[in-house]
Amino acid sequence: MTPLEPVGILVGREPLEGVLMKVLFVCTGNTCRSSMAEALLRALLRRRGLEERITVASAGTAASPGAPATIAAVETLKEMGIDLSGHVARTVTPEEVREADLVLTMTREHKRQLRELVPDAGDKIYTLKEFILEEAVAERERRRAELRRAIEAKRRKFEEVHGVEIEALRKRREELMEELDRVEGLLQAWERLEEEEVAEERRSLDEVEAALSELDVKDPFGQALDVYRSVAGELSELLERLISKLEKSTP
Repeated sequence: MTPLEPVGILVGREPLEGVLMKVLFVCTGNTCRSSMAEALLRALLRRRGLEERITVASAGTAASPGAPATIAAVETLKEMGIDLSGHVARTVTPEEVREADLVLTMTREHKRQLRELVPDAGDKIYTLKEFILEEAVAERERRRAELRRAIEAKRRKFEEVHGVEIEALRKRREELMEELDRVEGLLQAWERLEEEEVAEERRSLDEVEAALSELDVKDPFGQALDVYRSVAGELSELLERLISKLEKSTP
């Protein structure tokens, strides 16, 4: 990986020999991570006197344009002496990606989305950690490829030794699945006949269950005010009848 070679800026080398560079941070909503990264980098550049050589922006892959930074993001940067209260979320555009010299995303999914959105800009789109940890990432990629090759080699060798037994079991599984489907169909047919046998009693039971449900006092929680009023009226009537019943049972 040789990021930013077209503008003469490589990790580990003396940066920015009078070159104006555009850095774009990208996350999802542009209200937390990328907005904080933009403000933090801008503050760091200002401290080092590089703010005129590097421009910084941020955007989101699924932002709500005009949305402010989250309260937590604003408060967090405020504690670091950085004002994020004026941030306004933006949706990333293909033009913006093409104009940037370096696009740093917060996740690999953001990177994938941008490379799909602007295929011709793929060589300058990285995750932030990937770009900073260039050598470590390269080593991990090499190790991943090595492990995948080892896995495939072992799979092929295993299939060569045990392939006949495995294939026989797979065939047997298919046969059993077909038999299971046949049995399941027969069972469902019998169950339908059973339900038909008790259909009349089932309808009568449903009627009894419906009548018994009328013995419940309806729960108005989360309902409209009219429901509360209805329940209150029902309770009043029931309590009147309760008192009458209690009076009759009292000597």
